[in-house]
Amino acid sequence: MGTFPRLRSDFFDVTVDKDTVVTSITLDNGKTYPLNNGHTIKAQKNDTTFRCYGNIEIAPDSSYVTIFGLGQPLCCSPDTLTAQLKKLFYKNPVKIVSVYKARHYINAIVTTKVSGIKGNEHSLDLIKDGITIDPQTQKRIMHVTLFHYKPKTEYDAYTQTIYISVPMDASHYKEDEQFDSLEFNIYTYEGKKKFRF
Repeated sequence: MGTFPRLRSDFFDVTVDKDTVVTSITLDNGKTYPLNNGHTIKAQKNDTTFRCYGNIEIAPDSSYVTIFGLGQPLCCSPDTLTAQLKKLFYKNPVKIVSVYKARHYINAIVTTKVSGIKGNEHSLDLIKDGITIDPQTQKRIMHVTLFHYKPKTEYDAYTQTIYISVPMDASHYKEDEQFDSLEFNIYTYEGKKKFRF
């Protein structure tokens, strides 16, 4: 009788070489594993690192990792929106599965309801709401909100899972936007939820 792989689902960074081949992954605990020699994955860009969510198996001796499924979460430098767009799109709700900080990211898994009809696709983004100063500590707080647009013709049918990594590294923000902590806001069916890291 064969053995089943010890799969885990996780967020991680993928490193790609000059030939667009994935060479290794780095988990959010900082550990890096080379890819299984018999398992080659090609990427669209060379000499880069990008964020992923997928199913992996780490070898019993931790000498390599095998990837069984790979996808890219929403992970980008937060943008700014006009006040008009904020009113239109911020309050389309999602259901929170989990939100936690890991290394240089705030990882979140949320779900929303979709119809699956072409042309009714949802749009998601990370939006900067600006910086405030904590009056007690005088520390700078960056406010980021999950932007969720859903067409008016859309209706709730199937559950879609969305994976999100909010970057906290200084390189994703301008010099005058550096902060001491980040507040991540998500509109849910029960109202607005705030997570401070």
